[in-house]
Amino acid sequence: MNYWALYRQCLRAESDEEARRIRERKRTPKEERPKCGARCRDGHACRAPAVWDFEHDRPRNGRCRVHGGLSTGPRTEEGKQRSREGARRGGLVAAERRRAMLQGKEHAEDGATVSR
Repeated sequence: MNYWALYRQCLRAESDEEARRIRERKRTPKEERPKCGARCRDGHACRAPAVWDFEHDRPRNGRCRVHGGLSTGPRTEEGKQRSREGARRGGLVAAERRRAMLQGKEHAEDGATVSR
């Protein structure tokens, strides 16, 4: 845990005793933390460290940031709905761009100039 995260936790503590316990809490040494272990394309296990949850002193989900350790996707129904809406909106924008490109190509075949 970096200094400022620890500082914020100590500020949130309700008593001096709790703040002292937060500062003195033992952390798992880096060399003892688990590795990702996901299979890479060449067949060996990934040796990168798993994404670490410093507040709970444990890995978040056992994978490194490259193999899915950071984001686990939306969990709440509201978050899932926002994700669906963003995907739909992105699809509409892409479809509009494709339509514009196809119309531009048709005009180019007619001899008109296409500006982009």
